[in-house]
Amino acid sequence: MAENELSNPWEPVHVRNQDVVGAVERCDRYAFDIMKFESAMLNEITSFDMDRIQSYVAALRTYVNVLNQAPATDNPHSYPGQYTIYYLTNGMNFDSCKNKALRDIVRYLVNTWVNMSRSESADRSNGFLPFDVTRWNLHLDRIEFYIKSYIEEALPLDLPESSAFEDANASK
Repeated sequence: MAENELSNPWEPVHVRNQDVVGAVERCDRYAFDIMKFESAMLNEITSFDMDRIQSYVAALRTYVNVLNQAPATDNPHSYPGQYTIYYLTNGMNFDSCKNKALRDIVRYLVNTWVNMSRSESADRSNGFLPFDVTRWNLHLDRIEFYIKSYIEEALPLDLPESSAFEDANASK
């Protein structure tokens, strides 16, 4: 496997940037919540769960954009300290989500946090480099585009043969 390929989304467990920790832990928490939604075991997304997802994406965008605009801090006594990333989803099987659209969104969130946790910004004490903010926002743009262009247009679907399906890996 090439070095940049995703093999363990819960690595690294430490970064130097306190803002990156906050961004990664928020992505992870939202992915955890999505995996626990009622919609995760349905072939549709309830309006309540869709509202939650959209608020999560907005919150992620706001978190990074606000901290990106905040003045940088000088941390001579704490840098290069390591901040632990506490993953709620550690070891969670994302493929166990019945709802394929939610599974896609969780994968997007995982890729968002993986890219941020391994970014050049993760090595700083605080703040984000412009290209990392751009990459972050592109990930969130993709989630919003997916919701508007696919979920709102194509779902729900009538899936009578697979409606009793509970776990993507149950028959494997």
